[in-house]
Amino acid sequence: MDADRLVALAEVSYALARRAGFSSDLGWQHSLAAAVASWAALFSPAADLSPFQSRATLARQLHNAALTTVTLGIPDLAGAASVEIRRVVFGREITLRSSWQAATWNPELFDGFVAADDFRVQGLRNRHRQSGVGAALLGERGPIDPSKVTASDYRLPPRLQAVALTSVMRDVTFSEGGWVPTSVDLGIYDPNRTSTVRIADIDVPLESDLSAAFAHTLGRSDSLRRAGLGGLFRVSDWQDLGGLYMLEPFDPSRIPVIFVHGLVSTPLTWREMANDLWADSSIRSRYQFWFFLYPTGKPFGLSAAALRASIEDVRRRCDPDGRCASLSQIVLIGHSMGGLISRLLVTDPGTALWDSVSTVPFDQATMSDEDRELVVGALLSPPVAGVTRVIFIAVPHRGSDLADRAPGRLASRLVQLPPSVVEAALRVFSTTDPATGQTIPRSISNGVDSLSPNSPLLRTLADLPISPTVTAHSIIGDRSSVPGPNGTDGVVPFTSSHVDGVESELIIPNSDHSVTLRPEAIREVRRVLREHAAMSLPPSRQ
Repeated sequence: MDADRLVALAEVSYALARRAGFSSDLGWQHSLAAAVASWAALFSPAADLSPFQSRATLARQLHNAALTTVTLGIPDLAGAASVEIRRVVFGREITLRSSWQAATWNPELFDGFVAADDFRVQGLRNRHRQSGVGAALLGERGPIDPSKVTASDYRLPPRLQAVALTSVMRDVTFSEGGWVPTSVDLGIYDPNRTSTVRIADIDVPLESDLSAAFAHTLGRSDSLRRAGLGGLFRVSDWQDLGGLYMLEPFDPSRIPVIFVHGLVSTPLTWREMANDLWADSSIRSRYQFWFFLYPTGKPFGLSAAALRASIEDVRRRCDPDGRCASLSQIVLIGHSMGGLISRLLVTDPGTALWDSVSTVPFDQATMSDEDRELVVGALLSPPVAGVTRVIFIAVPHRGSDLADRAPGRLASRLVQLPPSVVEAALRVFSTTDPATGQTIPRSISNGVDSLSPNSPLLRTLADLPISPTVTAHSIIGDRSSVPGPNGTDGVVPFTSSHVDGVESELIIPNSDHSVTLRPEAIREVRRVLREHAAMSLPPSRQ
């Protein structure tokens, strides 16, 4: 049968499937007929259909749409590594096999699949799709059964997540001398990791929708949307949600990029940047994206200690023998307060930060082992091993006047720190009046207070050098159309966001503090990541 007749058969079959209802058994049979006929038009040598013909485009579109219905109609597909069913289709028995080819993911993590085209993406400037062959799906992953968690899965979002997947009709066996299919072979692929698949000795690009999965994950997380204000004012209520999260299982062959948000914010601040960067195959093939969520009402030194501990936890779980080259090439990207957290991780403070907040030398300070561990983690730790590049975005290295103005003072008074933090600070920093012997409690700084230009700790940190093993970059917003040394993004002045000695500094005009959303900032981060990948060690696999 020639290509024109096969495409016409696919068109008619798909129209009949729509009339019968895609969710009905008859609709599924017609969809299978449409998928097989269009597959034969595209890949059968006898069909002789040029990919440059308009009929080829129609055949591909019909195939992808019909295959979506076929895949979603396979019983017990979710959670299975392989499925084989036998169905009578228009009076003939057909064997349909599906196998899990998305090796990055454990199939048992998924509760179900939905069609990516069923979703309208909102909240993202761009919807990134890859045109090709296959059914673009979203795999829905629910809460992970603790008994099934591996070291690689440990940092995935704990509740709900959508993952981009593609169902591919890899092969069709026809009856001898005819066009009646006897068996159909499907494969479920991860388009983030597999961009092409071989069908009939042809390397074919996969159809995929990367943005739909990202948007679906963000849209289902009500707690993530509330964590900005919640994490500022009620730190205790949001500490358990905080941590380092991965969008995919850990991959030892790819370099971690850790995004750290700012004050009154969440990882949602990175939505445009992460969406656009992930669509770039040159970035996706070399990097894995991690996001650090923390309650911003805490002093940023404690959040830095938490991020440091999370990185070490990943190293301990996923690379206990220290053989993973990618973990020695980590990139930090910090916005606003997140940049200060990042700076603490790439700076060797010695005792300078402690000395800025205490009159007692650290080696002479009396405190419990627990309190000493807390202070060391927040103020005295050396640079994190393996972090070799940092990108600062709109970071108040020397503070922001807003922290000292009326809105900042009001916000500071509303912050509720955990009792354990307050009690530890009182034990460590309270002094004794030599005349009366009474304890003089010291005021406890919170996340807002720590951004004051008058903060001794912040002024000291700004004067400390970044580790010579770390390459630093800076991206700065300026509300003016003609940026200058007196510029500001409305929150952080240039004099505070500027850092001497960085490898590069980009000032974006007509930009406010939300500079992470700007295309210019995204392009600059892409440039830096490509440069970093070119200079990094070859990927290692374990």
